[in-house]
Amino acid sequence: MSSGLYEGVIDFALSEAEKKSEYAEVYIEDDKAFSFAIEQGRLNGSASSEKVGLRIRIISNGCLYTVSTNNLEKGNIEKLISRFRKFKGKKTALSEEKSVSASYVVKEKKAVDEESMLKALVSVDKGIAEAKHIAFRGVYGSFDVSDTYFANSDGSKVHGRVPIISAFVNF
Repeated sequence: MSSGLYEGVIDFALSEAEKKSEYAEVYIEDDKAFSFAIEQGRLNGSASSEKVGLRIRIISNGCLYTVSTNNLEKGNIEKLISRFRKFKGKKTALSEEKSVSASYVVKEKKAVDEESMLKALVSVDKGIAEAKHIAFRGVYGSFDVSDTYFANSDGSKVHGRVPIISAFVNF
């Protein structure tokens, strides 16, 4: 996934937040996942999800304000930022730091998709089934990719992408 996908949202939210503050930062996380459960050789469940969330933090008059949403529409972002003053802020101060621009991407050694995940889990289940003395067997696996984007009013921009694969066997 390209960080350009959310660049417009980040730029808009940051620009709006800067109008109300001495400091502003915007953080977006986009998470996509799928998982499978195989029990006793049968597909017992599968799930797929996609979650996107936005967090905006500002410092205004020495107070920190934070708001989060999963609605990335411009009108909603404007409304959230206009309401910052209605919340009780927490007195805070930041250290002086240099701005950074960075990208960290953890690359998969092997591409994982739904079909390859399911085939691997079925293969493990068949191997366990050969042990005749096992009364119950369950094989579970999931794959998740988390893309994060951060920008602040000091000029920092960071993008990260981390894939996570997990599996476990119950018998």
